[in-house]
Amino acid sequence: MISAPLVADLSRPDAGGARRAKGLSPRSIALIGIALIACGVIGLAAWGIFLSPLGFTRYPLSDRDRTFTIRRPGTYVVYFEFPGESRTLLPPALDIGAAALSSQKVDVTIISPPGHKGAPGAYDLWGHEGRAVALITSHEAGTFVVSITPTPATEVDTNSQRIVTQGTIALGREWSASWLASWGGVTLLVVVPIVAGVAVLVLAWQRRGPRSADDDPGAGAPGPHEVRPSSDAPPWAEPVADGPPDAWSDAPVGAPDRFGNHEVSTGESRQ
Repeated sequence: MISAPLVADLSRPDAGGARRAKGLSPRSIALIGIALIACGVIGLAAWGIFLSPLGFTRYPLSDRDRTFTIRRPGTYVVYFEFPGESRTLLPPALDIGAAALSSQKVDVTIISPPGHKGAPGAYDLWGHEGRAVALITSHEAGTFVVSITPTPATEVDTNSQRIVTQGTIALGREWSASWLASWGGVTLLVVVPIVAGVAVLVLAWQRRGPRSADDDPGAGAPGPHEVRPSSDAPPWAEPVADGPPDAWSDAPVGAPDRFGNHEVSTGESRQ
C-alpha cells in the first residue's frame, strides 16, 4: 500500500515543498524609512555644528587678540564677517598673526593676496555673511593666540585692498571651507535621506493594503457555529452549511421523510 501520494497536491498553498520566503513586511519597510529620516535629522545637526558657519567661534574685530586651545593638531580657517563680504571684492586689509603659548609650531597662510578680487569660502547664511581670509595650521595640540588687527588706513593701497574698521572674526575647521559647508552638503546630508525616508514610508503604506488574517490573530479562527472542511479534503469539497441537517438531502435512501414518503433507489421521491 502506498501511504502517500506520488504527486504533490497543487491545490494546497504549501504543496511541493516549503513556502517561498516572503519579502520585507510593511513594518520593516516603515522602520527603514524612519531610520533614513533620523539620519537626515542627525546630518542636519552635524552640518550645523561642524560644517556650517553656525558652528564657528566668533569674536568682534575690536578684540584684536583671542586665545584658543586645541586638543588635536589641524588646520583652522579664519573668516572675516561683514555685510557684503560674500561678493567678489578686493581682500580686506587685515594684519593676521598667530603665536604659540607652548612648544607647538603654528603657521599662518593668507588666502587672498592683495590686488586679487574674489570671494574665497564666501557664505551668506542665516544672518552670517563672510569670506575666508587666512589659514592657521597647528602641528601639535596646545594653546595659541590669534592676533587680527585692521591695517591702518594710511598704509593701505586702495587699489589692492579694502580699508576695514569693524566686523567679526570667525574661526572654523578646515572642512568648513569645502563644498560640504555649502547647500550641496545640505542636500547630501539632509535632503536626500529625508526625501528617501518619506518615499520609503509611502511605499510601506502602499504595501500594507487591507488588513489580512495574518495581521489579525482572531480573523482566521472559526466561529462557534462554523464548520470548515479538513485540510485533507479535496479542493472541490464544499463545507457543511450551518444549521440543522437538510431532511430532503441528508436522509438515507429508503428512510421515511417528515411527510411519510419514502426515497426510492433512484433518489427521486415517491409521489
